[in-house]
Amino acid sequence: MFSRYRYILVQWKSFYIIFAGNYSTVGQVSCTVCPEGYYTTTNGSEQCNACPIGHYCLNGDEDPKPCPPGTANALESQTTCLPCSNGKYSAQPGAIECDVCPIGSYCNELDKLPKPCQAGFFCLEGQTEGTPCPTGYQTTLTGQSYCRICSPGIYFEYSIEKIYYPIFF
Repeated sequence: MFSRYRYILVQWKSFYIIFAGNYSTVGQVSCTVCPEGYYTTTNGSEQCNACPIGHYCLNGDEDPKPCPPGTANALESQTTCLPCSNGKYSAQPGAIECDVCPIGSYCNELDKLPKPCQAGFFCLEGQTEGTPCPTGYQTTLTGQSYCRICSPGIYFEYSIEKIYYPIFF
């Protein structure tokens, strides 16, 4: 692959070779470097291509690269991808937009799939961690979006160990 800073225009037997990352239109006596966010990987191009959505283009002579997990790009002709904001994620390369963390899950890593909310916690949409159930309420299952009032004879108090305390009469 030729660098975009090497000889851009080479005369060979009265023909000019336009290297990848550059273009020249009919009648033009010189070539032009592809602008940022555009590319062409073939020699002799008459135009540069806009970098597609879900990708970024750093060098005009290289194929577009998909946005890495944890980032997204919804616009053409970009040289970078934007990181997902808190409470959102993109686990696959080439994301156009970041997904909102769903109800019953939390997203504390932008490049990983959502994790189910732990028992004793509830998770609303877009949370980065679970919220502990208030005293007197509980969840015994993972992936819950609300807490239920404790059954008679049982109460729940959040602690580091997340222990359920039975009441003995």
